[in-house]
Amino acid sequence: MKAAQNKIEELLLKASKLGYMIINYEYQPESDTLIIYGVRRRLVAYQKGKWFSVEEAKQNESKKYSRS
Repeated sequence: MKAAQNKIEELLLKASKLGYMIINYEYQPESDTLIIYGVRRRLVAYQKGKWFSVEEAKQNESKKYSRS
């Protein structure tokens, strides 16, 4: 349990350094995904060992809602 908490703290610190404005967060251990809840958005910052810049995360989120 302590190791999991340490990982979450490390992920949040890195996300903060990358420029994410963290209001709240959700970590999904089964998919190794960190979701950051900011002022207006829900962004996937980290997934399966890969970090997304704030801009990439915004683009990924908007792709979900755009029409093809």
